[in-house]
Amino acid sequence: MKRTKFVLLALVAALALMGAGYAAWTQSFTIGGHVQTGELFVLITDEGIIDVSLDGQTISPRDAEDKYSFKYPTSSVELGDTSGENQTLQKITYELDLIPGLKVTSQISFENQGSMRTMPRISDVSGNDNIDVLQFTVNGVEVAASEGESKLQALAEAIAEAVGVLDVDAEPKTVTITQELPIDSEGTENLDLNWSVELVFEQYTGQ
Repeated sequence: MKRTKFVLLALVAALALMGAGYAAWTQSFTIGGHVQTGELFVLITDEGIIDVSLDGQTISPRDAEDKYSFKYPTSSVELGDTSGENQTLQKITYELDLIPGLKVTSQISFENQGSMRTMPRISDVSGNDNIDVLQFTVNGVEVAASEGESKLQALAEAIAEAVGVLDVDAEPKTVTITQELPIDSEGTENLDLNWSVELVFEQYTGQ
């Protein structure tokens, strides 16, 4: 019984000594790093309404009031979060008093001021079927709905496609949108033609 106890104590002592010897030859090594994430920021600028024409002839605000008795189109903007250094548009609203033959042309510019490539995704569209009486063009291309698609959805897709991929440090992209009530429109008095397209910009990792 005593021998058994001695052997066990000897083994414990040996292990303790081995531990002490190992500790005498250890060396500390630390790995660290500083990580900074990228920034996604698109500066959106309302270039305003650049042309208003009636049956192909450009008209001025005075012409609208004096000759044709309608309110000249305007655009208003709503800013996004202004608490930080970056400030961009959150919403653009066009106030249009359309009459047959009137075409309103406006422009919006998009500039990537962040540190990663980005592109828009259609987040939401809203409106009603009344806008089917309008003719839209985006960057000179007429908007046409495919089978099973609404004109509003087609308009949203056309705008998103016109913006496309925004590269870092690239020149701003300008999107030109026209809204026109054709001269031969019938039964379009007092229509509610409100529409809305919401875009969300996301990181683009494609080629």
